[in-house]
Amino acid sequence: MKKNVVAIFIFFGLVIMGGAFFILFNSSSDSRVVNLALQKEGNTYVFSKLGPQLTQSAIDQGKSPSVFPFMELLVRKSLYISPYKMEELCNLLGGGYTLHEYAEKSYEGYVTARSQEHYNLTTDNQSTEQVGEQLLIHTVTLTNQQGATKRIVWSQKQSSSKQTPIENCELKSFMIVTNPHPGETVGNYEKIVVVKLQELVDFFNSDLSFEYKKKEQLLYVRE
Repeated sequence: MKKNVVAIFIFFGLVIMGGAFFILFNSSSDSRVVNLALQKEGNTYVFSKLGPQLTQSAIDQGKSPSVFPFMELLVRKSLYISPYKMEELCNLLGGGYTLHEYAEKSYEGYVTARSQEHYNLTTDNQSTEQVGEQLLIHTVTLTNQQGATKRIVWSQKQSSSKQTPIENCELKSFMIVTNPHPGETVGNYEKIVVVKLQELVDFFNSDLSFEYKKKEQLLYVRE
């Protein structure tokens, strides 16, 4: 009888452990790699990282420019992005883009970033109270169409990847699932300095809206 009870406990213990591992390794990552798309006056333009000249050159030759997911989006109850990885999005939100008309089967053309006029990243060294130790101070300066600016500032230890938010950003934990080796899936919570997408929209143009479509791997910006 005791052996049966022990066997039952072992069985349910294995079931619970197996379920825990299943949830851990099969839960979807909070990280999504997406492309951008601009919806303007009823037309859709997909973002190309080739830049204005190469994109237009391809179109002039009757060829479709290359497009692909490139921007990491962090998805929880809200949408977030690392200040390192939002240059193209900020230029789109700020109006620093060029449209390229080219009728495709499902959209009307392409959009490219025109310049870095709406996003600028600088990094400075700052000494600490410990002799010989320095922090890296990262500053992103955003500029909207009215000329107003907004700073996003965070620090990072040179000896580690630890980051600390200072101004207009926050530190949040995200489940990041990776595949370091074929057949091996690893999920870990990582603390990342991020900015909420809605706050970017509010700064650049509160009349804009956005929508993330997981199946299409696209973040739509609507004017």
